[in-house]
Amino acid sequence: MTTLRPSRNTFERLATEDPEALVEMLRGLHDQPGLLTHGAEIAGERLPGDLAVPLLLGLLERDSALVREGAVLGLAYHPTPAVQERLKRLLDEDSSPGVRETVEDVFYLLELDEAELAYEDGGLP
Repeated sequence: MTTLRPSRNTFERLATEDPEALVEMLRGLHDQPGLLTHGAEIAGERLPGDLAVPLLLGLLERDSALVREGAVLGLAYHPTPAVQERLKRLLDEDSSPGVRETVEDVFYLLELDEAELAYEDGGLP
């Protein structure tokens, strides 16, 4: 059996073919924050919440601000009340201005999505 090397292409393929393997691969990446960031975004976008959210919440605990930013972007695809609450705490607690700015951007985009939905349903934005 061939061992898969972590890469964007591998992440994309596993997201479709073997989501659980993607989660395990991302959990095991510790020395490649740039690559893990891309993986977090792909996981958030492509995986169901029951797989993506626990993974991404765990990545918020990593030392790398870059990884935490990727986790925030991935969590944007799963804006449950619990996820939104955790992101709000990051605004106050995270030491990285980049992470806090990414959270602010996610909340801004979520507000735009809600306004668009209200408009499509005949309400005012």
